[in-house]
Amino acid sequence: NIDEHNVGIWSSGVSLATFDCENIGPTNEPPFCDKKFIIMYHGVLSQSRGLQETVKAIELLNSKYPDIALFILGDGKARDELELLVKERKLEDNVFLHKPVPYEEVPKYITHCNVGILPFPNLNWWRVSSPLKLMEYLAMGKSVVVTNIEAHREVLNNSPCGIFIKSHHPEEIAQGIEKAYHLKDKLGEMGRRGRELVIRKYTWGKQTKNLINFLETL
Repeated sequence: NIDEHNVGIWSSGVSLATFDCENIGPTNEPPFCDKKFIIMYHGVLSQSRGLQETVKAIELLNSKYPDIALFILGDGKARDELELLVKERKLEDNVFLHKPVPYEEVPKYITHCNVGILPFPNLNWWRVSSPLKLMEYLAMGKSVVVTNIEAHREVLNNSPCGIFIKSHHPEEIAQGIEKAYHLKDKLGEMGRRGRELVIRKYTWGKQTKNLINFLETL
């Protein structure tokens, strides 16, 4: 048995020097799409991350909102499946998969997007995770669409910088994206609140201090 007082829990963090929305411009590449409203996911492409469902959500929105696009940056075992799904659903003009880029280049791509998305299912390993990408979007002044799981609630809490969706099902994801779309005029302020949250609680420096403080209690 382990005494609960000897167990510490703290989250991931983010480097404000790397993810600095005030001093990082967009990538020098040509715009990766000409859509007006871009949802972004970056990271590993694998099963059980809600990515296939997000592609299907874009399909649900396409006829009403043809200017909404999903930009996926990364690689993984699900890439071929995602590319096939995009082709089968005829979404080549609305879903874009980009090859991985060096980590320090990621912020430049985030500057292009309107909203970040974390559509993770309500599974045990996601409930107790602490996704870096959540901190990275917030640090870049971007609001987020996230599933209503403990890991996301723990970070966002009552901060008005995220849009919670009930589940990772396509219909729920589509509703979250649609809500973000209609909040376009407020996303900048929501993103500013998110960056303030990160500066206050979720830099790597803050997490290091939390660890040191905990170790000193043992």
